Amino acid sequence: MRVVFKQEGQSKYKSIKLKEWVIPKPSPEVIEWYEKKKTNFTSALNKEIQEELLDFDLIKRAKRKKIRENAEEEDYSNKFKT
Repeated sequence: MRVVFKQEGQSKYKSIKLKEWVIPKPSPEVIEWYEKKKTNFTSALNKEIQEELLDFDLIKRAKRKKIRENAEEEDYSNKFKT
């Protein structure tokens, strides 16, 4: 990661490679809050995806059933044609 900055009194930007970034660990309260948020989001997302897949499956089944019924009607009609 690189950091870009302009030194005071200079007109050009300077870039240096950041070797270490010291960030303190969050408090246990923040970690707990984050984990709850993450779990709620993931659960809602999974439920939404599951509902969409179920809807897709029901639509697909309905289309297959209609195709099958149409094919059966054609077979039945063809039996009585002369």
